[in-house]
Amino acid sequence: MTSSAYVVQAGDTLESIAKARGISQADIQATNPIIQDRNKIQAGWKLNIPGSGQPTAPTSGAPAKPATVPPTTPSQARQPTELPPPQHAGDCSSAAVKGAPPCSDEVVDVVHFTGDENRLFVLTEAYSRELKTEVDRVQALMDEFHGIVAQASASQCLKTAANPEAACTCTACRKREWAGKAEDAGLIELKAIQPPTVVPDTKEADLQAQIAELRDARDFFDRYGTLAAVRRGHVHTAVENNWRTLCARKVAQIEAEIAALQARLPASTGSKNAETFAGGGKPDPNSPYSRSRSVETGRGRATTHGIREVVIFSTPDRRYYVSERFWGRITKTWRYKLHTQVMREKPLSPALVKDLMDEIKTQIGESAKAGPLGKLEGKLSLWKSQDDNLLNTLHQELYQYESPQRDNDRFALSAEAHALRFAASASAGIKSFNPAKGEIDVGVKCEAAFSLAEGRITTTTYFPSRAGSTLQISYRNALGDPVRHSFGSFRLNGSLELSCFAGVKGGVEAGIKTGKGAAEGPSGALALLGTPSIDASKAGGRAGLKAEGFAGGEVGGALSGAVEWLPPADFGKNSSNPGALTSGNSNWNALAQIKAEGNVAFGIGAEVDFGISLTLDQFSLHCKANLVFGPGAGGGFGTVVDLEKVWDLVVLVCETLSDIEYRYLFSVEEGAFNAISQLLYKAMLFPEKSINELVDNGIQRMRDWWGEREAGIVEAEQLAKGILAFKAVKVGNKYLTIDKLPPETLGPMIWVLTEAYIGEATLVKEKAIVELISRVQRWRHMIEILEHMSVDGSKVNAITSLERINSFLLDSQQADFNRHLDGLALQGHPSTPAMQYAWRVEDSVAYQNKKETLLAAAFRQRNSRLA
Repeated sequence: MTSSAYVVQAGDTLESIAKARGISQADIQATNPIIQDRNKIQAGWKLNIPGSGQPTAPTSGAPAKPATVPPTTPSQARQPTELPPPQHAGDCSSAAVKGAPPCSDEVVDVVHFTGDENRLFVLTEAYSRELKTEVDRVQALMDEFHGIVAQASASQCLKTAANPEAACTCTACRKREWAGKAEDAGLIELKAIQPPTVVPDTKEADLQAQIAELRDARDFFDRYGTLAAVRRGHVHTAVENNWRTLCARKVAQIEAEIAALQARLPASTGSKNAETFAGGGKPDPNSPYSRSRSVETGRGRATTHGIREVVIFSTPDRRYYVSERFWGRITKTWRYKLHTQVMREKPLSPALVKDLMDEIKTQIGESAKAGPLGKLEGKLSLWKSQDDNLLNTLHQELYQYESPQRDNDRFALSAEAHALRFAASASAGIKSFNPAKGEIDVGVKCEAAFSLAEGRITTTTYFPSRAGSTLQISYRNALGDPVRHSFGSFRLNGSLELSCFAGVKGGVEAGIKTGKGAAEGPSGALALLGTPSIDASKAGGRAGLKAEGFAGGEVGGALSGAVEWLPPADFGKNSSNPGALTSGNSNWNALAQIKAEGNVAFGIGAEVDFGISLTLDQFSLHCKANLVFGPGAGGGFGTVVDLEKVWDLVVLVCETLSDIEYRYLFSVEEGAFNAISQLLYKAMLFPEKSINELVDNGIQRMRDWWGEREAGIVEAEQLAKGILAFKAVKVGNKYLTIDKLPPETLGPMIWVLTEAYIGEATLVKEKAIVELISRVQRWRHMIEILEHMSVDGSKVNAITSLERINSFLLDSQQADFNRHLDGLALQGHPSTPAMQYAWRVEDSVAYQNKKETLLAAAFRQRNSRLA
């Protein structure tokens, strides 16, 4: 068998070469190792063509060059002599043996690539198979991604700084693995980023200074507790016991704090990262989220990665996707191309299909057999035009409206729009052309209404779900370690918009014209494919969204809605499982609203997920993205709290403090916490006022009032009246019980009442003092109150505060009070059997003379201190 050489020309396929030579594709591939894939040959390759007959040219009508005939041998002389090729061997009308020339190819389908102006490709059977192979390859990746979304869970990532290569099947890790496959397939391009800066631990010198300061305080309490309390010239054993109990407890507390700081010294073998979570995990500053990579899409970039959307006329049920590199190759190799004027110039009508097919056949002419397109025409003519079907959207893309509003055409054509529709379809597992709703993945699954043609997806729902996510409150425990405490449930009742348009707020709202004339920017596909991150600074006032999982630095979406909190006490209501999160609960409290005029810069530390601060003389709420989108989400947002919602925020802080034994809250900025304490004090003074009236001139004006108030007898009488009337802080028709008030509020109340009582004793003031102290049910709460028993709530010596109270108590009252404190100190609650009050006020009436003597002595001591 002889062979000949052939140089591949532009537009050739292995099938056309084989047909022209009258041999099989397998024969050609067998003699040419360069061919790895029959569907992929390149112009310029020199192929060896096996065969005994004279080949014909596969791609043109030019006659083929005759093969060189070697000298004959005797054995060859008996064989028929090869004749030269016919004069018209390359003519398309010739009946060549074993195969038809390419001009007789049958065309079977028509496709259009979104954004490719008004160009259509008419496909042969070979081209159609080539396209199907690519579509199936991309679809397999889309199906794999949908499987990841469908099986998404809130499992903790197992990769840590110590073991970054740990096997992990969490959703974020599976997404990163998928992203690598998508990059290899040419769909997305990934780029490594620098990990975030890790906040170092406290320096050794600072720790040593704190330890020295605590040792001085411990030594003071230790010495003071051994002394007898001398009052009125003789030893008062009841007072001595009272003080000793307090001092012993304080010394033990300081010792624990010293031990905790010593454990953090560099020489210690203890853990430097002592922060723990309710789920048992630990924060990972080198989380793989910080090493993730970014999607690169868009116009103007020289890249072989990207996504192209294609409309296939024979299967008009949906959009299909191919890689950018595939599109770039076939635009050079696919032979039959045309530009449609019918779709550009004629309005949508039943006759459009026939007109389009006639145009295609006319432009193809005699270069290929267009007969099979008749079947395609019949199929399309039966298609019922609806709002978002194949012909409709294709027509929206191509039709040249005569209206001056042409730029308002809603179909988005950019690479960003392709990527967004691809990612949404993959997330939702879309198999139909016109989805009414589906599941999209931005860290969680949710239902969404798609406007895919617009390059925008909007969903209004609960994030992360109707039942919410557990709210983690960060505080410092007795050892000084930061810990997280589960406290209620958190959710966002709002709207998420992903968009490929610059400004991300949508066409009308952002003042951007969508469609052909749109300014289109980073795609919301970043958020759909990667792990989401919230950035309040880049969404025109709303909370912006980017894809931290791919290190996408650009915003690709916007978030708005109401931040809601469900107290722990309401867990399980309307459910058969008390104590569990339930979507049927109606007691959610709206704390704040994300909106354009109220957003502030996100500003909370790494150790907290939820924070409260003061911004522009208003309370503001800060939330990390993981509360909205689940584990792995990055960034966060801050928003100003409306006045009518301030009370709900105050209740959240007070309930949290009570639950964590009044430890230091990382989640509340000091200025904001002081403002809350002062607001509660003012509300007790003026129980009939609303929140708006209490802070009518802003937080700063209220703080000025706090520093300027007289805190005298008139204020004490007003306080006593409110305490005894409501036994709680009352704001409108809402109440907060005394036992939930922070020490920074109760301490100044007791100081004002005792100061006024010593100067001008009345039963009303004493009853108010007893009411406040009796409602305290925990030892630490009592200690903190005594340490804040000053005119402005600043810290003082708890022993001095206790001495002030003891100074006007009768012996019987002192014994009752000691029993109350002993129960708090030893059992953590009042003594059993529980007394209704810390001491009996009636004894002050029964032993009035003794009481007056004690009050006179207390008055002299107070004056001597003031002097």
